[in-house]
Amino acid sequence: MVESVNQTPVEQQHVELVERKGVGHPDSICDGFAEELSRKLCMLYKEKIGYILHHNVDKLLLTGGVAEPKFGGGQMIKPIIITTSGRATQEHEGTKFSMPDIAKETLEDFIKRNFRYLKYPPHIQLDILTKPGSPDLTDLFIRYQKSHETPGANDTSFGIGYAPLSELERAVLGIETLVNSKELKSRKPMYGEDVKVMGHRIGDKLYFTMATPQISSLVQSPKAYFENKAKLVEEVRGFLKKTCKREFQVQCNTADKENDPRSLYITVTGTSAEMGDDGEVGRGNRVNGLITPNRPMSLEAAAGKNPVTHVGKIYNVLAFKIANKIYQEIGGGKIEEVYIRLLSAIDRPIDKPQVASAQMILRNGAKLEEMQGDVDSIIDDNLGNITKLTDEFIKGRLSVF
Repeated sequence: MVESVNQTPVEQQHVELVERKGVGHPDSICDGFAEELSRKLCMLYKEKIGYILHHNVDKLLLTGGVAEPKFGGGQMIKPIIITTSGRATQEHEGTKFSMPDIAKETLEDFIKRNFRYLKYPPHIQLDILTKPGSPDLTDLFIRYQKSHETPGANDTSFGIGYAPLSELERAVLGIETLVNSKELKSRKPMYGEDVKVMGHRIGDKLYFTMATPQISSLVQSPKAYFENKAKLVEEVRGFLKKTCKREFQVQCNTADKENDPRSLYITVTGTSAEMGDDGEVGRGNRVNGLITPNRPMSLEAAAGKNPVTHVGKIYNVLAFKIANKIYQEIGGGKIEEVYIRLLSAIDRPIDKPQVASAQMILRNGAKLEEMQGDVDSIIDDNLGNITKLTDEFIKGRLSVF
């Protein structure tokens, strides 16, 4: 279903809000670990069985620890606890898969790749409560893959995507990417990974509020802390001057009080998870890496869901893929914004949704009937190739947070 809609494009609305939680945020730690765990299981299943076995490891909780940061040092007192739940096949036709070993190896690798001062162990305790899935679901998984049938959806759910990103959305994504980049960290190692960026626009002015911890062992005094914070704001301002057309303001760690060193945002490990801030899969970014209350959104927790049949994961990524393709191929000269909605039905082939809806805000002079065929073709082509997304997920080429 392709239709034009009459509504105010996001860029023309008076107020816009956008948020991003960086990789070090407790919610993003959960998303990242859950997705890595699914990828690891997929690779092991294919290596040992030849097919992906049933799993959904998207139920994952982080309970914050206790830390004692201090200028020039600090230590962890009690570890962060990460608890895995969900379901995963742990034995098939005599071949066993040790969830404790798989989870520990996956977490260790994830932490090493994304953090410099957070370590597993000793800073994290891993509690593994993941249980085996039902045998009938495992058999169904294998049947689909052996017969090359299009898998049936394991849920009745919907996915949402849109294009293009607004100036504010691009800026929020860009700020976190910059602050957590290897290049900036190599020059300024005192900035932690728990970077959160909240952006808002009022009329034609952009405002950005960052929360970025500093590594306590690398900061010798409150004076050095405030100097570091000022330098980070200037780094971000330099980036925004190159990328934003609108006027902007930037602030960082707004709870800081100059006369109260205890209020300053320093951490031992680079994440607020060390000191009582908790996390959970699905509470953070949507699959495009942003939280966008001006846009329609799915509340699905995509990270950790299996990439074969779980439309809560597949449809949300596919919806953004379709929306971007439509905008790129038909062009911004004709389309202001495009929104894609895909709705599954449980056990119905995932390439045959109950609803595949494209809603477009057209520019003046553009005619829906002139682009209807192209939009239909793009949707059909992407649905026809939906099973190719499975390998893309396994290879880590598709982000879900």
